[in-house]
Amino acid sequence: MNKVVFLAGPFRGPNAWAVECNIRAAEVVLHKLLSNNILAYCPHTHTRFFDGALPDEVYLKHGLEMLKRCDAVYAMSDWNNSTGTQAELRQAKIEGIPVLYSFQEVLAWADPEQEGV
Repeated sequence: MNKVVFLAGPFRGPNAWAVECNIRAAEVVLHKLLSNNILAYCPHTHTRFFDGALPDEVYLKHGLEMLKRCDAVYAMSDWNNSTGTQAELRQAKIEGIPVLYSFQEVLAWADPEQEGV
C-alpha cells in the first residue's frame, strides 16, 4: 500500500484573491509531489469552491479527520502564517504522524532507500 502525505499550508485569506493564491501554491506543491510518484491529499483543492456553503468549522474538522488517515504531513513553507495549518501540525504530533518541513524530507520519507544516494 502506498503512503499518502497531507499538504498543510494556508487556505483562508483576507479576500478571494488571497485564497486563490494559497490554493495555487498548494497545487504547485501537489503537482511536484505527484510528479515524483508521491501520493498526496490536498485539502485546498478538495473544497476549493465551497466558500460559504458550510461554516468554516466543517471544513476544518474534515481536514483534521483526513489528516489522521495520512502517513505524513508536509508543512508548506508558509505554514507558520496560518492558524489552521498550525492546528493541523499540532494534530499530526498528537497522532504520531511525522511532519516534514522540506521537499527533500518528503522525498526521503517517501523512498528511504534513496536517502543519501
